[in-house]
Amino acid sequence: MRLLTEGRRIGDTYEVERYLGQGACSEVYRVRHQFLGRQAMKVLKRVGTLAQTRRMLGEAVLLSKIGHPNILVGFDQGRLRVRVGDFGLARRADAETGLTSSEGTLAFMAPEALRYGQGASPAGDVYAVGTVAYLLLTDLLPYEDVPLTVFGAQHRQPPISPRDLNRDVGHELARVVLRALAPDLPSRPADAAELGRELAPWRVGGRAGTAPGGGGR
Repeated sequence: MRLLTEGRRIGDTYEVERYLGQGACSEVYRVRHQFLGRQAMKVLKRVGTLAQTRRMLGEAVLLSKIGHPNILVGFDQGRLRVRVGDFGLARRADAETGLTSSEGTLAFMAPEALRYGQGASPAGDVYAVGTVAYLLLTDLLPYEDVPLTVFGAQHRQPPISPRDLNRDVGHELARVVLRALAPDLPSRPADAAELGRELAPWRVGGRAGTAPGGGGR
């Protein structure tokens, strides 16, 4: 599945015309700039750490400073807002009993859904968001060996704090993420609204460690 589709608009500036090709780390598209005409756009296939992203954007800065007939000219660089693109089969109801079951990737499913066979729930969604947040902040899953940690005693212990793996993560943000991953339902935010209120200081602008109460370094 390609990252961009024909006709898609990128901001107010570019419109994707067609796919050109790909390499190991990126795809290239022909796009039309509303003022400059046709251009080539390189889209990275995966999101890296903050340091890796800065290094990759540094390539665009260097390219914009070089002029040669055999080198592409760099006009612009930027980042897209991440969007949820795969909802799949989130819930299925039994026609006779009306009970629901959940399907999904084990690493993102709440322990109660796996241990007790409970269906989808708002608290289970909170756990999934906590897993995504942990992965974005550390580039690691909170529990690598899911079957062992879900069904065994090890899952009663919280994962390593995101701050211990990434010093840019503030103390308070680490606390919120770990609370979302709490194995016991009473210790976890009840639903996405409650979790959203706790994450509000990091919703707009700023780095992970600079939000109010984040604790810094």
